Amino acid sequence: MLLKSLKIKPKKAMQLAQELFEAALITYHRTDTPNLSDEAVGMVWDWLRQNGKDNYIPSAANKWKAKGGAQEAHEAIRPTDFSNRETNNVSSDAARLYDLIWRRAVASQMKPACFDETSIQLRSTQTTNDGRQQDFHAKGRVMTFNGWMALGADNKQSQQLPSLSGGAVITSSDTMVKAKRTQPPKRYTEATLVKKLEDSEIGRPSTYASIMETLTSRHYVREHKEGKGKQVYLAPRHWGRRS
Repeated sequence: MLLKSLKIKPKKAMQLAQELFEAALITYHRTDTPNLSDEAVGMVWDWLRQNGKDNYIPSAANKWKAKGGAQEAHEAIRPTDFSNRETNNVSSDAARLYDLIWRRAVASQMKPACFDETSIQLRSTQTTNDGRQQDFHAKGRVMTFNGWMALGADNKQSQQLPSLSGGAVITSSDTMVKAKRTQPPKRYTEATLVKKLEDSEIGRPSTYASIMETLTSRHYVREHKEGKGKQVYLAPRHWGRRS
């Protein structure tokens, strides 16, 4: 997620985190736990109270399950001072990373967002050649409480469906039949490969950069620009492949 949000490589992300750590803006960044310390949770809630967001504070601290094999020797990465939104004397990229760390840390200790969800099922009145009717499904939701999304972090917009009553007959303004072919699996980008490593419980956040470095330096894979400049990994047998 971090790689997609900031569009940076794992090695670069670790360098920026080191810069922030040396500037005493964040806590120890080579950690694999998703949870904050009790002291940090109190700091987040103090910030929320001071900024008129008491109703965003949950009844108990939010706890998250760590990945298998996590050592959890240090708490999750967080700002050393939640009242500090300024990042003087660091690079612009480091400032962007700090903002993301700040928002994620605060959001982790806020109430969840709430939605009213609606599901509509439509059935065609006409039948296919084999006598079957076609079913169509649509889902929508409307936010009733923005919760942690109040910080603007990963905010997903509401999608409201039109008001319909059971048994109502509606007419489509346009129809289109699209032919789709089965597509091969997408090639790995750095972001999707890190996600795969994380899901497979291979390595730790602090080692992802070195894993990428090993893969390319030993020529197990090669970076290649594909499509709209997207960087992907190619195995040796595809090295002669053209965009």
